[in-house]
Amino acid sequence: MAGFDWGNTQLSAQMPHCKINAGTCDFSSGSQTVDVPTTLSKVYGGLITACFTATAVVQQTTLGVVVGDISNSNITFMRLGGFIDEDAHMSYWLAGT
Repeated sequence: MAGFDWGNTQLSAQMPHCKINAGTCDFSSGSQTVDVPTTLSKVYGGLITACFTATAVVQQTTLGVVVGDISNSNITFMRLGGFIDEDAHMSYWLAGT
């Protein structure tokens, strides 16, 4: 994923001493991780969850977590569970500074 995409797939909000990034992204089939752009300089926590487009959609990947620190204005999410052979559409949030 390229740079931060204001208002289309990513949003950012700032309050005193904390900043939130949120958006959507996709895991590719066969990939355990996905990098998402961020405006944060330090991430304190984040979560990625399945983002379904219809109730009939079946998707095995439902959760993921932040892995490591920010690198090149990106943070890495890793999908949880052992099933990686699917494209998975996800929503995420990040909190930090």
